[in-house]
Amino acid sequence: MSMTAHLTREEALVPQSLHAAPGRCPAPPCSAPALAGALRVGEPGTGDGGLRILLVVFRQTCRASYQLPLGIGLVSACLKRAGHAVSVLNPNHSVEPMDELLRKAIDLVRPDVIGFGGMSFHLADMKSMVSVARAARPEAKILLGGPVLTNQPRLTMTVMPEVDFGVVG
Repeated sequence: MSMTAHLTREEALVPQSLHAAPGRCPAPPCSAPALAGALRVGEPGTGDGGLRILLVVFRQTCRASYQLPLGIGLVSACLKRAGHAVSVLNPNHSVEPMDELLRKAIDLVRPDVIGFGGMSFHLADMKSMVSVARAARPEAKILLGGPVLTNQPRLTMTVMPEVDFGVVG
């Protein structure tokens, strides 16, 4: 059984006792710089108060194999089921710089919420892209999740003061 907790910035900076219970698809580099190949734009939410949500995937640095992280797919499906318009930015199908892709996606989607998640080795890129997102859309709520936050919530939230909420689990 797993447990998911939603943390505010203040809660994440306090020592936590939250814990979660415990195919290859080749992707050669793409030479097309079009945002269309990297962004799947969601349809408007059908529920009352549906939000525009942009979920961001980070580049796979090892090109031996590639698969979309399962967690982002599950989060996207749950949010869509709840009536939100969900778009996913996956830069693994573009050679365009990540910051440019993110700015274009934010301009196109105009998200209310921008969600980031990843592994510990994504931390530097995540920090940089969270800053880009905050500058491009200051009014959006920024969420952070994934293994990096679940394993090190205090450290992760401390190095990214722009993050509004964290999801652990």
